[in-house]
Amino acid sequence: MHKEQYQPGVKVRHKRYKHYGVGCVKKISKSGERAQVKWQSRYLYFYGYYRLDFLEVVQDA
Repeated sequence: MHKEQYQPGVKVRHKRYKHYGVGCVKKISKSGERAQVKWQSRYLYFYGYYRLDFLEVVQDA
């Protein structure tokens, strides 16, 4: 995992919770170990902080 690839605006997918779909990184925590991600479901948006090792960058989204 390369922490440098996780920057605000990068599209990501959660490795365990595939049903979240594609999310957008909003900010990186001060520790650099977690990212705040905005997920979009059909009717609402929700945010959460997730460990970077549980996220994967989406190239084609």
